[in-house]
Amino acid sequence: MYNRISIILFLCLSVLSARSSGIDSVAFAEHVSLWKATELRLSENPALQNGLFRMSFSEIEVGGDYSHAAQPLLYQLGKGHLFGQVKARSYIRMSENSAVWGNASYRTGKRQKQKWNSTSDFLLLYPYVMGDTIGGDLSSERYTFSGGWVRRMKRLGLGADINFRAEHEYRTRDPRPRCIVTDLSVSLGAMWQFCNYYMGATFGGRFYKQTNDVEFMREAGIIPEYQMVGLGADYQRFSGSFSSAYYKATGWTVGADLRPAIESGAYASAGFSHTPYKRVLTDVNALPISTLYLEKATLQTGWRYEGTTSAWRLFAEADYERRIGDENIAGSASANEYDVIGKMTMYRAHNATYCIGWGFTKKLDASNWTAIVKGGYNDYAADYEFPHRNMSLKKVYSEAQGQWQRLFKDGQTLSCTLSAAWYGNVDDAMTMPLASMDEARTELMNYTYASAKADIATANATVRFDIPLSVVGLKSVFATIAGGWTSAGYYNSVALSMNVGVTF
Repeated sequence: MYNRISIILFLCLSVLSARSSGIDSVAFAEHVSLWKATELRLSENPALQNGLFRMSFSEIEVGGDYSHAAQPLLYQLGKGHLFGQVKARSYIRMSENSAVWGNASYRTGKRQKQKWNSTSDFLLLYPYVMGDTIGGDLSSERYTFSGGWVRRMKRLGLGADINFRAEHEYRTRDPRPRCIVTDLSVSLGAMWQFCNYYMGATFGGRFYKQTNDVEFMREAGIIPEYQMVGLGADYQRFSGSFSSAYYKATGWTVGADLRPAIESGAYASAGFSHTPYKRVLTDVNALPISTLYLEKATLQTGWRYEGTTSAWRLFAEADYERRIGDENIAGSASANEYDVIGKMTMYRAHNATYCIGWGFTKKLDASNWTAIVKGGYNDYAADYEFPHRNMSLKKVYSEAQGQWQRLFKDGQTLSCTLSAAWYGNVDDAMTMPLASMDEARTELMNYTYASAKADIATANATVRFDIPLSVVGLKSVFATIAGGWTSAGYYNSVALSMNVGVTF
């Protein structure tokens, strides 16, 4: 408990030490802007962040985050969660040509009714996770930190960014998983102005490790822990009594950018990352049993205009993710030691998303308006070689986001953000070796398939209200409330988050 309080105090002091001066309304409009949030996602190059914000801004907030569904969308993700959290963020303009930024957070709580997954970061590591048929609530603690720097020198710009996450998840009832994650990403960026364009390049690395252990304390005995390998299959030789593993990975990412240095022009960003996640069994002298090769490619291009009181852009985006799973073949055991005598590529999956869209923002005397709409197509397919299994899905989707920001005469500010999306299924297929599958595995895959092929509708709303303060060093106190709803066939969930904080 004392360690948690110390961390929270450290977050507060970190932000206080970086407090800045500026006009509240301008800083608020920039840093709580939907338009700026989408601009941040256009590029991961820190060297292009210098001109994103004109004003410094710092804040700290505390609150809670809740979601619940009667049935899970996926068994591995559970029925919902309840978290308490504290967050701090700061963006400081050091001069016209340089800036620094940082974020820190602490979150604690529980995930509800999670099964078929005893491993943290399921969406990152699937299908190579450990799981069982019982599961339960999972306690979770997460610490994050990130920071960056950018410097402009005539035509040259340099930047660096670091992101770190530490997470601990566990359960105090059988089965009792304990997962400890450390995840570090770093990136270095450069930019060069040529005529009316900025040309940028990025190179980064990712360093990941997770220890994953499941124990049983009660005398009633243990149940099998399955080493899952894809589409409901498991590595039968090492499932059951082998319940300790760790994951490790070292990956890299590269990117290239083109941005107009004037009011209007074409822009483009492209990126590629490659990370191999190796799974190692600690019970049998660090035997590597599988490697997941995760590759991601992104491409964004369009035309943009950035004026004094308005901005717009037309854009097209493509995101492609590929997962390839190699499984090692172990020889005969000798004194509980196994030699790797070969490997086979057993799992392949891809997830591709394409979209086109339009965005517009308008600044009036005391208010800002933003609207972003897009529509696209999603193609997903996964195959497991033997016994052969396959699942494929194709969907079309549309999404709309809108925001209204208002500055009142007494200095109070209000921001309202709405979003809605719809994903419609156009084609789906699944092939399973049902004759060789047990009842539990059959039910798992039928449930997963029903969830995956369902039409999905979502709606979300966020309201933030800031009241100015006359306290030395503080600019405003604010409250944020957000709610969301998701429907996918028989699945219906609600989400609610509430936070209060101060800006500096």
